[in-house]
Amino acid sequence: MSGQTALSDPDTCWLVALGQHIYQHASLPAVDPFSWTLTSELADKQPYIAYQWLSALIFTAINKVGGAAALLYFTAITIVISFIMVPLAAANVLRISPLLVALAASLAISAGSFHFPCRPEIFSYLFLALLIATVVKLSESKGSLPFFAYGSSAALFFALWANLHTGFVLGLMVLAVTSLLIPRVPLLASFLGGLIGSLLTPYGVNLWQYLPHLFFSQANEYNQELFPLTTYELLSFDFLAFDIIGLALLAGLVTDIVIQIKHKLKHQHFSQATFNHLPWLILSLAGFFAALQSRRLVPFAAILAMGFVYQFLVTHRPALAQWNLPTIKTRYYLLPLALAILGVNTAISLFHATLPSSTFGFVVPEEALKLINKTRPAGRLLNDPQYGDVMVLSDGDKAKVFIDTRFDVYGDKITLDFWQMANCRGPWQKLLEQYQISWVFFPSRAPIVSRLTRDGAWQTLFKDDNAVILIKR
Repeated sequence: MSGQTALSDPDTCWLVALGQHIYQHASLPAVDPFSWTLTSELADKQPYIAYQWLSALIFTAINKVGGAAALLYFTAITIVISFIMVPLAAANVLRISPLLVALAASLAISAGSFHFPCRPEIFSYLFLALLIATVVKLSESKGSLPFFAYGSSAALFFALWANLHTGFVLGLMVLAVTSLLIPRVPLLASFLGGLIGSLLTPYGVNLWQYLPHLFFSQANEYNQELFPLTTYELLSFDFLAFDIIGLALLAGLVTDIVIQIKHKLKHQHFSQATFNHLPWLILSLAGFFAALQSRRLVPFAAILAMGFVYQFLVTHRPALAQWNLPTIKTRYYLLPLALAILGVNTAISLFHATLPSSTFGFVVPEEALKLINKTRPAGRLLNDPQYGDVMVLSDGDKAKVFIDTRFDVYGDKITLDFWQMANCRGPWQKLLEQYQISWVFFPSRAPIVSRLTRDGAWQTLFKDDNAVILIKR
């Protein structure tokens, strides 16, 4: 699946372009190098923060070495390690049933499979999976290392994570909840060290100041990846694994309540071992309901649920040992990785790997891009965001797009103004004049194309089945 879909998201285009810019200039950009809007007088006055700069550099390096195919292999391998191999290794370290863990991991990777693009999220999948397994292990004892050892290790871990993707915030939430409800020195030291490590980026505390804008921007309402899941989708086969995870978490909650009641009646106090489930139930259920509101969080919710699986199996390890469940020999742990590589290789043999990549949902406007590269129209451009992504990859610093899919970077004003113009809503014609738009580049089905085509002040420069370029007379 990664081999067919990982590059279908045009976001990878601007990530590779950003990495190329950083590599060529040997520094992070102080202002956006790809658009004309963010350097205009009409932009929101907010700092430019390339918070995924390290991911961009990694993707660029991989693309330079092996092209789009290498990006597909890297994405698939990272996902399989995060969702399958880390859980299997955790089962070995925690001395719990690898078979039960493998079944849970299979549900997790199935639930998240609809959103496995070649984007910085894949690093957060890996780091979150590693963190959860480590936290469950640290919860078993009070620790044998000095406070500084745990704190410094966490600082390095989160410093790397914070330069790759903003998912590090979720990792800090995991440490905050577990250290609060399971008083262990290693957990508290790791949380404090993680906070310090998150400041070790080129932007320091400015990254934290930027996060509320990133997570709660008004423009997020127009990002389909952040839309809530509908009842129809939850009842579809695509989200069956996610539904099962939710039901399993609710069953775990009920089971823990029953166990606590029975333990209270028999021993006059509650079971401390079962209380260790509490932070993971809180985190897993919170992750599940957050994913219902924002579909992009489904893979993260699936990984969080593995924390409850680990802790549940650790607590009931003696009882489960009596079941004599089959084990999985260690030498078979690499089998999923081998199968992933084989799967990507098969996909590449059937579908040529390219960046950007056309899919059923997005067709690269190749002929229109050739025309723009040859004879770019003069003046300011208004473009489709995904077309902006491919222009940024194709033209780099010369792209000068109105917008691409980095909606948080452009801010609410530009994003909302774009939405009105593209969909011919509100004062869209006045906005065209305000931004001094001279030419537009959109898919042929876009509302603005239909309206401007009938406007005598505009003429068609290019048109095919996929894209249209209109210029002002």
